[in-house]
Amino acid sequence: MAPTPRHVPAQVRLAGIELRLGEYASAVQLAQQALDRDPANLEANLTLVRSLIERREFDRAAAASQTLLSRFPEVGSAHTQAGLVAMRKGDRAGARAAFEKALSLEPLLLEPLGNLASLDIADRQGARARARLDARLKKTPRDSAVLVVAAQTWAATGDLVTAEAFLRRAIDADAANLDAYQQLAFVYISQ
Repeated sequence: MAPTPRHVPAQVRLAGIELRLGEYASAVQLAQQALDRDPANLEANLTLVRSLIERREFDRAAAASQTLLSRFPEVGSAHTQAGLVAMRKGDRAGARAAFEKALSLEPLLLEPLGNLASLDIADRQGARARARLDARLKKTPRDSAVLVVAAQTWAATGDLVTAEAFLRRAIDADAANLDAYQQLAFVYISQ
């Protein structure tokens, strides 16, 4: 029996699971099958690009990213994927522009914010990276995931005391945030 369009959500979910498990070839295959049946499925498009990036198939990822952007020009995560492709291809300016566009469309997205902070740090612009996170924390001061990114940013700029404080706040905000505990362990080891 041939799969029908109603199987697309299951394929997309399976592709996402395979991606998280590191089974990138399978994730690409499942995402592509879903897109063959439903080209307008946002999650299938996003999963395909992410899977191709993880497989280090950057030319295919770039093509899939352009398709994604043409289908979803007003979706911040589409621009985030374009930024990730650009970063992996060494196009820092293109990555920065894509992440900025993602945040202009959806200001509360965390992934482009974290990537912009990483680019700032790599460009030896730690103050700019911290300013980005400060501005975000003013909007969402108890967002545990944002606090972890802030901690990573401060740690990367050499301020382990503030990084530790952010991680403690992250754990207070969400005791189930395992990333916060892991990062706190790294801070303690670094100290």
